[in-house]
Amino acid sequence: MPLICISLNRISPYNLNIMGLKFTDTLLLLFTASLFSLSAQTDEKSQELRTLMRTWKYAKCKILQITYPPEKNEAEDLLTLNKDGSFFQIDNGQQREGIWEYLEETKELLLHLSNSGIIEKLVIETLKNDELILRKSEAWRFDVIIYMKADSYH
Repeated sequence: MPLICISLNRISPYNLNIMGLKFTDTLLLLFTASLFSLSAQTDEKSQELRTLMRTWKYAKCKILQITYPPEKNEAEDLLTLNKDGSFFQIDNGQQREGIWEYLEETKELLLHLSNSGIIEKLVIETLKNDELILRKSEAWRFDVIIYMKADSYH
């Protein structure tokens, strides 16, 4: 069977056959396949977002391959990422809030702090249902790897 057959008596899109299917059937098939592909990509992204949207408790950090448990002022540290795009954070005992954003291409979590206008950039190293590992990079110091455990689910 030839891949493309064109009827010579009258050339129009409706007479074009592709692998035995009429042109309109082929378009419908391609459109449906595209929707399934987009749906699968959206489901994967939605799963990442659903996994992120919860409260995460600070577990430990690592700097230069040395692991540090939480200090006294970090014992209650947490990060809550809400479905509406807002976040609440306790960092070194200090409360912060603002808007969060997830950049899928670079795996970056951006925290837009509401009172200061500062944007804190964290790179997601690992994201599982019960574990979140973030890398915080700043030009003036070594990278900090932050380990967090799921505390509650939204």
